[in-house]
Amino acid sequence: MNLVAKSVGTMMVVWSCFSPASADFIGGKERWDELDASGKVGYVMGAYDVGKTPSIGSPVYRYVVDRGNCVSDMELSENQLVEIVEGEYSDLSKWDKSANIVLSSGLRKICLDHMNRARAERGDRLLE
Repeated sequence: MNLVAKSVGTMMVVWSCFSPASADFIGGKERWDELDASGKVGYVMGAYDVGKTPSIGSPVYRYVVDRGNCVSDMELSENQLVEIVEGEYSDLSKWDKSANIVLSSGLRKICLDHMNRARAERGDRLLE
């Protein structure tokens, strides 16, 4: 499978600039909690789809590809993406953050070691 096709997400800065596939923007935990289970799955899949294909040459291209490879290697499902958002929202300081930012933050935590291994193999600076 093509690396770009397998990639997911983008850096938090990029994530903050897009609007998810759903018609409504989920601007924080209170709005997230209003969604039913299928609404949450739809939202994270929209966020996943929007951020998974960076432009080649983009400053975040390698980041997005590395994180996408992690998600693919871990075989994360849409329900697990929902769980990532739910887990991130357990931190009260994130309740005002949009669900796409929270998803991005959670994926970064989960994939950091995987991404750094790929970066080390290329001789790139490791992420902190």
